[in-house]
Amino acid sequence: MTESEYLACQHVHDPDNPRGRTSYFQSRWLARVKLDDWEQRLETTEVEARSILVFSLVIGHHFTAADHGARSHTDVLELAVKRLLA
Repeated sequence: MTESEYLACQHVHDPDNPRGRTSYFQSRWLARVKLDDWEQRLETTEVEARSILVFSLVIGHHFTAADHGARSHTDVLELAVKRLLA
C-alpha cells in the first residue's frame, strides 16, 4: 500500500443482525496500492495446448499400457504433469 486516506465513518442500524449487534460503526478508507509489473510468461496458444494435454492425460492415463521400467505408472504420471505445468 502506497498511501491511505480516511473517508468517513458510517453508523449501521441492523435490528435483524444474526450476531446480535443491532448498532455498530464501520470506517471507510481509500487505499492506493502499487502492483508488481506483469510479465507474460506463456503465449496464449501454449497455455491452450498445455491445457488440452493435461486434460487428455487426466482423462486417458488409465487406458494406457506401457512398460515404464523402474518407474511406476504414478511416477510417470506425476513427471508428465510436472513437465506440462512447468
